[in-house]
Amino acid sequence: MRSSSSVGFQPTKKKNRIRQIAILLFIVGIVTMAAMSCESTKPKPIINDPIIFNVESAEQWFESIEKIKENGEDHEYIINILDDFQLPHSTENTFGNTRNISVMIKGKHTISLGQYGTILVVTAYQEVTIEDVILQGVDEPDDPDPALPFLSLLMIKSGILTLQGETIVRNNIAGVNNESGTFNLTDNAIIKNHSHTGVRTEKVFNMSGNAAITHNQTAVGVMGGEFNLFNGIISDNNHISNSQSELQTSGVWLGLGTFVMFGGSITRNMCNNGTNITAAAVFMIGGRFIMKDGSISNNSLRAVFVDGVFLMEGGIIANNESDTAIFMFGTQSYFIMSGGTIYGNNFLGEPDILANAGKTLQKAIYPLSIAVYGNLISILPYFSEENDLYTYSTIVGRPSSIPIFTTEENITLDSIKSLIENHEIRSEQ
Repeated sequence: MRSSSSVGFQPTKKKNRIRQIAILLFIVGIVTMAAMSCESTKPKPIINDPIIFNVESAEQWFESIEKIKENGEDHEYIINILDDFQLPHSTENTFGNTRNISVMIKGKHTISLGQYGTILVVTAYQEVTIEDVILQGVDEPDDPDPALPFLSLLMIKSGILTLQGETIVRNNIAGVNNESGTFNLTDNAIIKNHSHTGVRTEKVFNMSGNAAITHNQTAVGVMGGEFNLFNGIISDNNHISNSQSELQTSGVWLGLGTFVMFGGSITRNMCNNGTNITAAAVFMIGGRFIMKDGSISNNSLRAVFVDGVFLMEGGIIANNESDTAIFMFGTQSYFIMSGGTIYGNNFLGEPDILANAGKTLQKAIYPLSIAVYGNLISILPYFSEENDLYTYSTIVGRPSSIPIFTTEENITLDSIKSLIENHEIRSEQ
């Protein structure tokens, strides 16, 4: 019986072993294929040795561009600009859709446009750095065609663009348009002489070093994302308009997103129509402005027009030539000052902080031992018959007394910040 039983079960054991081995090999194959698939989706490291092109003409420029497209991904390229030349306008991706490339364009020469338009377009998975090159556009015609598109000299559809060294971007309707990438302006790079906007950004814009945005109609337009001003200067921009209804600023126009000022200077900016209430060095129509350091000073207009949330944690707002330094507009405007200094802005004898006439319940929070928020209820006479609202010191720009209008006693600055972040502060009519 034991012998026949042993003979009877041997084939079954062999089949089980074969089945187990087959399953194991199948699993190993699946895991291997998955690993290979994951590996193929990872960006490959860029080859260390760069491929170098020496360019002296438009013809050589286009030859180098075609070779970069042909050579393909995962390479580092250097384009040395050895002479001045002119390029035609194009909004096509300069390097096509070639992925995972790093391109350095450098040389102390000028690349100019023969007609109004765009000179370079960066897209996804591309990192382009321009060093010491002058990029020159064509001024907007005096009598522009209404169908003329808003074009910038440099366009970032995605990817990363860095201007460094002594790079200059000048003479166009706009300098840089960052649609969905990262734009870095650093070293001594300059964006200037644009008839509309120096930099328009919807994603990430970092400004540092001794970089400058100057002599434009508006220096920076933040339409989303974030603008980080680490250092550098935004100066001598002039918004020219005779319209009372046009929203005006020559410094930073903040529509959406966040502007964080870590340092740097916004100075000597102006609007020719100074009677427009929106004329300001920093104009907010939404979004959030956080001032940690730096200065907004010596502008021939208001420092900040607040129709959003302005958090002042440090820095200086001083000597701006207008009726007031900070003009609060709208019933959902908030100004929280937990540090920094405001002084010397009352060139017309007005206080440093004003609420819009006829508007009520703009919130202002001051750097007192116990932070409170008050409702600035009129421009004149700045204090009521009951002395409920007080004027502000012309020396340090802080209230000479605590505003009485509060909804809670002993409310703290942190609790107010929390209320604003959670959208729990609301205006009442």
